[in-house]
Amino acid sequence: MSVLNNGLKSSWDKVVWDKGHPFQSFSMLKLFEDNWKGDFVPYHIYYEDSENKSLIPLYFYKNCPRLDYYKNKAGGFRHNIIMSHALVGWYGTPVYSSFKALKKSLSQAYELARDKNSALFFAGIDVRNIDLVNFLKKEGFKLCEFHSITVRNLQNIDGDPTKYLSKKRRGRVRSCINKAILSGVTLDSYKKIYRSKVTELIHNILIEDGVDSDVLPKEFIFSLLDNGPKGLDVLVAVSPLGEPIGVHINFYWNNKYYIWLAGHNRSLLKEYQQSHFLFEESIKRALMLNCKEIHAGRDPYEPKIQHGFEKIPLLAAIKAEDPIINDQAAKWLMGLEQRHNELYKL
Repeated sequence: MSVLNNGLKSSWDKVVWDKGHPFQSFSMLKLFEDNWKGDFVPYHIYYEDSENKSLIPLYFYKNCPRLDYYKNKAGGFRHNIIMSHALVGWYGTPVYSSFKALKKSLSQAYELARDKNSALFFAGIDVRNIDLVNFLKKEGFKLCEFHSITVRNLQNIDGDPTKYLSKKRRGRVRSCINKAILSGVTLDSYKKIYRSKVTELIHNILIEDGVDSDVLPKEFIFSLLDNGPKGLDVLVAVSPLGEPIGVHINFYWNNKYYIWLAGHNRSLLKEYQQSHFLFEESIKRALMLNCKEIHAGRDPYEPKIQHGFEKIPLLAAIKAEDPIINDQAAKWLMGLEQRHNELYKL
């Protein structure tokens, strides 16, 4: 268990490419450690034998704006937490080639949690991963629905992705996309001259929604754009005047495509429909890369549904050796599930 070192980069990323998500890659973890707000210590676990590998990116959090936001909800949780940085990428599960290897790395995670008198927390478990869900239950974790992710299956889609939508949805989506094109909106890849504007588009959404800006620091976005970690794919919607008015910060990873961060000039949405335009272009980009699935983040708001995305529950798992902490952790997690269901009227 240690801070990542460059000698491990190739082996680490090979496992993550095969079994994990871009947010768990070596370069993304380093970006997080160098640019995120808060006080935390990395304790990354990597296990390898002659046949199998398993890794668990972990952080012992003393404080973190995003984690603290949730720790103060649903009755609150006052104890220490050790977890991945899934609150950045929403995919915080262990990465493994076999459950035998996972059990080995988990034994180290249990030892760390015991030493820090902390709860061990995994967020972002896809409910479709039945084997992992059952495995964690057998290990004594409490699992509850934490969020949902929006996903569209891209298998067997040929050509125009909107032709597979219902007639009503297709008419609505095509009308918006056609309006964007006729108004002069064009697609561009990321360029350095867009750096400040793209960051501003993303950050302003947080401010307009009343979210603490430290939840997604500007320094993190700048560093992400400057360093270009593996799989990064940025799509920019440009107005007829050449100004960025919308952006999707995406990742291509193995056979999946992730729309991760999005930002728009909301005052121009009715005029240019750049949100619908970028969803269409991101889906087409994923198809061009032969991806089987595209993810569009956790907020199931209407444009995503119109473009054929469906809500998939994301679970969180928590466990503590101390029975009092374990009981409080389970109650907190159940409270977060209730909050999520009320928030999205599930």
